[in-house]
Amino acid sequence: MTMGSLCVLRRLRNVSFSIRKCLLQSGSSSHTEKFSSSSCWNHALSRQDVSSPCPPVLKKFHSSSRKYQEGCRTSAEPPLLKLDQLSNHLEISDAETEDIFTKDFELCNEFVSEEEGRVIFDEVEDYLEDAEYQYAHWDNAIHGYRETEKSRWSEKSQAILHRIRLKAFPSGEHQLSLVHVLDLAKDGYIKPHVDSVKFCGTTIVGLSLLSPAVMRLTKQDDPQSWVNVVLQPGSLYIMRNRVRYEFTHEILKDSDSLFKGRRLQRDRRISVMCRNEPA
Repeated sequence: MTMGSLCVLRRLRNVSFSIRKCLLQSGSSSHTEKFSSSSCWNHALSRQDVSSPCPPVLKKFHSSSRKYQEGCRTSAEPPLLKLDQLSNHLEISDAETEDIFTKDFELCNEFVSEEEGRVIFDEVEDYLEDAEYQYAHWDNAIHGYRETEKSRWSEKSQAILHRIRLKAFPSGEHQLSLVHVLDLAKDGYIKPHVDSVKFCGTTIVGLSLLSPAVMRLTKQDDPQSWVNVVLQPGSLYIMRNRVRYEFTHEILKDSDSLFKGRRLQRDRRISVMCRNEPA
């Protein structure tokens, strides 16, 4: 047997002795007291001479423990959400909330084609590209945004917006002529809020462009009632009546965009919104 092997055996014998000593000091004769073997193992290791090189056996133990801990941290991260795997774009907390949303919320996926979305984007980008993203909003509701309001549109864009208005508003209803365009940076988000009744009426409709996002709606008087909605590029959402007035709505941060336990990767997002006039 080599001198190196003898050295390892002596150190392992010292570790074993330290564990036995720890067992005796912890009152192991009592069967009712719980004992953590890991604490004694750590205590035994801490007793080793820190100036001596760690034996190969202990090095292997430390290495495997470190890998296990790193593996636990990795597995704790939620898996990514793939849009092509979605069968339902709404996640609803309870049956009562579902009844409200069945009446007062609509989600129309692929309402505009990719080409139509590009038409709208190209037109609003002319107004947005020279502006800086803002990280302070007048009512503290939005972070990392650029916005504009437009009343003049190209003929192609007007045709798309007309189709949106026909879908969202009854014939003859008075609508705001200005279309609100909101551009969120990748690190931008919208905090929970209810649109002021001073600026719009019973209905809010939004067209989503560029990046998917998770919109969360939460009942103001009951936070346990909530809905998560995946807004795909080209989709149109319509909030009316109870959903518009009784629920806050928000666009989640990229890091917080979870849907049914999976994370939706988010990037820059543009929404084009129409509203009716306040009552």
